[in-house]
Amino acid sequence: MYEPISAQGQLPAADESNEASAPTQAVLPAKVLGLIESIPDKLAFLLEPNVDYEKRSCRKDLILSVIKHFHPGYTSPVRQPKKGFLIREYKQRVLPQIAPYLQWKVEQQELLEAAEAKAMTQDPGPLDLSGLNPNSASITTYAILDIIAERRPSIKLPLTMTKTAAIGFFHQYVCRPPPGGYPMPFTATPSPVPQPYHRLLTRDEICFALQCHCPV
Repeated sequence: MYEPISAQGQLPAADESNEASAPTQAVLPAKVLGLIESIPDKLAFLLEPNVDYEKRSCRKDLILSVIKHFHPGYTSPVRQPKKGFLIREYKQRVLPQIAPYLQWKVEQQELLEAAEAKAMTQDPGPLDLSGLNPNSASITTYAILDIIAERRPSIKLPLTMTKTAAIGFFHQYVCRPPPGGYPMPFTATPSPVPQPYHRLLTRDEICFALQCHCPV
């Protein structure tokens, strides 16, 4: 489906706070904008960058329809045009008109991919996991490494290591141990463990936490 464009004919501007380069600011005639915005759904794929014209779904009747959408008075000079001929007609008659729009779509996709890539490497905000004791026998080394990878994706650690080493990295990068160390199990009111990390608690630990925080 087409992307909405402002009525003034200017392609939407990128957020100025985005570190990636801003998209092309190209002005399209109002008539062309209207034709882009009114393109039927079945023809919208022909207004995408890098169309695969060889696909069977890219039929010649659809190519002819999109040509006529932009040039209503168009008639083929060939009585029974082949697909290759209509593709050339489309590229010569329609593509030059919508080139700024296609360029904008390419740049928007690049901005989106750059933002997603950046988000994948950005660390989320701090999270209090002091209620989770990584020394617990129910919490495996891999579980600790998974937490570090989720909370601090910018930190690159070996894929395997001892549990002692993993706990050290957990304390360094994710959550410092409580003052005085972790209390013995079921001897002190535990700190709440936020989702989804409550899954690492045992049934007894969950029951004890409920008794402490939600006594009946």
